[in-house]
Amino acid sequence: MSQTVEQVAQPLADASGSTLVVEDVAPLGTGDTTGMGLFYFLVVCTIGGYLSVMVFSQLAARMPLRRQLGIVAVMSVLLTVVAFAVSTAFVGGYGATTAGLTVLLLIGIAYTFAVGLVAILLNKLAGQAAIFLIMTFAIFVNFPSAGGAMPASFLPGFWHALHGFWIGSGAMQSMRSVIYFGGAGLGGGLTILGGWIAASAALLAILQVRSASRPASDATAPREDELVAAQ
Repeated sequence: MSQTVEQVAQPLADASGSTLVVEDVAPLGTGDTTGMGLFYFLVVCTIGGYLSVMVFSQLAARMPLRRQLGIVAVMSVLLTVVAFAVSTAFVGGYGATTAGLTVLLLIGIAYTFAVGLVAILLNKLAGQAAIFLIMTFAIFVNFPSAGGAMPASFLPGFWHALHGFWIGSGAMQSMRSVIYFGGAGLGGGLTILGGWIAASAALLAILQVRSASRPASDATAPREDELVAAQ
């Protein structure tokens, strides 16, 4: 961000004979000169979140919901840890403290699990057609609105509006808050992320209750038919 400001403001300062002074209040880590490290971490966490759901939806479509949630929870931890290890190998520690990196890892796990929850929900609602919906939700809409490749204030109107509540923006805001701003504004991002988790879990619970009550109603149907026929 400071590089962008300097590139824009330096010619204006030269033209007016002024001296440009840029103070970076949230400097990037020495290994992350472009500031894209967190966004790449988000991308890998996203893929880890929905990939396992897409695999078992194709290979084991009738897998019980509890087992699906267990797999997603385990994969969220494992894949996020791997993504974190790989990202820090390339960009270092983001210039953050050990506590900050620990919170970053926890946010990544929560985000990966949230993506998996939504993927399970879409798969329950749309079946085989859910693949396109999941890709749209997690990639085509999620990445442009997350504000990872550019600041949210630079996003066009539509994407800026989505940034206010979409799942990736919640994770991105939380990660940046912890790494660059000492936790300032962390609550806003976590609220978005927690809202997606709560809403997805609630809808999955409703679908589970409805599917559990369906066999009972199906079992009574033949008896009613037999009674009508007897009459």
